[in-house]
Amino acid sequence: IAVLHPPPYTVVIDPGHGGPSYWGASARAADGTLYIEKDLALEVSLKLRDLLVANGHNVVMTRDGDYTLTPFDASAYRSSMIADLQARVDVTNAAQADLLVSVHFNSWTDPSLSGTQSYCNPDRPYVDLSCQAARFVALELMVAIRRHGNLINGLGDRNDADVGGDPSNPHSYLLGTNANFNPSLMPGVITEVLFLSSPSDLK
Repeated sequence: IAVLHPPPYTVVIDPGHGGPSYWGASARAADGTLYIEKDLALEVSLKLRDLLVANGHNVVMTRDGDYTLTPFDASAYRSSMIADLQARVDVTNAAQADLLVSVHFNSWTDPSLSGTQSYCNPDRPYVDLSCQAARFVALELMVAIRRHGNLINGLGDRNDADVGGDPSNPHSYLLGTNANFNPSLMPGVITEVLFLSSPSDLK
């Protein structure tokens, strides 16, 4: 991947969701275990942090526990979500990060849809870096999981407009330029590790 300067790099890792009212996706496995996106995203993010630090990079976490960065009112879900996302972007910009990686788990109404997937914004500066990183992350996730004997799909990278931001501007808040929102100022990726709605992925 082309980069803007030599290492070490500063990477902001953003474990998606958090707190008692902002769970994200969830699914119950055949053995009754409940898997919740916010918890899985944090677990993956902490492991990623350790790997990056061990390789000499600087890492900033937007959260390192089960919480949101701003008060979250479930009765005003969308505005609370936007405020929390703005706080995460503010942390990222303050860190002058080289890359923002937001970690999530997918879910869909069709349980046959499965695999790794990442998003980038093709309409922002650093599009080449962002979309190269998105392709790299999705591919390496697929390869790593297959290495452990799980034949998962690799869905590659997609336009972050599929994630959904302001209805008048479909790009995500994290990677896009939405009204009344201060945007992230570096290459960025939203990665969906696996589909919790897929029985095979969940296994």
